[in-house]
Amino acid sequence: MDYGVKEYWIANPMLNTITIYSLNRENIYEQSDMKTDHGKVTSKLFGGIQIDLSYLFKE
Repeated sequence: MDYGVKEYWIANPMLNTITIYSLNRENIYEQSDMKTDHGKVTSKLFGGIQIDLSYLFKE
C-alpha cells in the first residue's frame, strides 16, 4: 500500500491456488478473486488479463 501497488497476485503451486488482492476506495487490500484447481481468475485492475488455472497447474 505504501508503494502504490494497486493489485497483487499470490500463486500457490502446492495448493493449485491463485488469489488476487486489489486496493479498494479506502486504500485497503481486499480479495478480488480466488480459484483453486480449475477456473479462471481475472484482474480487477486490468480486465483483459485472465489466467486459466487448469493450464497453469497442469501436471
